[in-house]
Amino acid sequence: MHYTYLASAALLGAVANAADHLVTVGPDLKFHPDAITAAKGDTVSFKIGTDHSVQSGEFNAPCVQSGFSSGDPFTGSGFDSKLFQVTINDTTPIYGFCGEEGHCQGGMVFTINAPSSGNTVSAYSSAAAKTSDTKAPSSPVGGQFVSASSSGSSSSSGSSSGSSSASSSSAGSSSSGSSSPTSASVSSTGSSSASAAASSSASTGAAAVGAQGQQGFATAAVMMLAGLMSYFL
Repeated sequence: MHYTYLASAALLGAVANAADHLVTVGPDLKFHPDAITAAKGDTVSFKIGTDHSVQSGEFNAPCVQSGFSSGDPFTGSGFDSKLFQVTINDTTPIYGFCGEEGHCQGGMVFTINAPSSGNTVSAYSSAAAKTSDTKAPSSPVGGQFVSASSSGSSSSSGSSSGSSSASSSSAGSSSSGSSSPTSASVSSTGSSSASAAASSSASTGAAAVGAQGQQGFATAAVMMLAGLMSYFL
């Protein structure tokens, strides 16, 4: 049981430390930032502007989608209220671009975990400029649209070649004070009270997940573990 606790604590620690990196797509022909460094388990959320989209592919095949895709370019007014979010499964370099015709060739590209020399974001942009066609699907692939208000704490890393940089938002952390779950405590009346307290902690944690997104999930999971520990110890 001791080893199970250690494994659970390590897993919850990894979840709690996962970051969400916010990338603004447009309104010019740039991703802000255009070079992101993300760890395994992190998410990258794209705030897509009008007539833009998010596609990923290979360095040796610029402007051709073969990974995740947000689908057709967004045609609404201003920025969408939803974010296109992808999870980083490993630190293999990812090369991406806007799927609107001509935007990739015009330098609207980005990288995730690209090296600082060799196959950099600048090298990918130069290769994209030499292509004559953009290939992207019309439907989303390999990611999901989430509400901008429910995304976790966002942080931008890397550099951007555009005139403005993405700002960090913390929708999850801003509401954590009012809806943080209550940890379970063990009373002197025995195991029944401990079980009830643990159940209450689990229910409160579940509510926090829906309200706070990733940040809420991490917090609720830690508190749920605390409730279970109090029962067994």
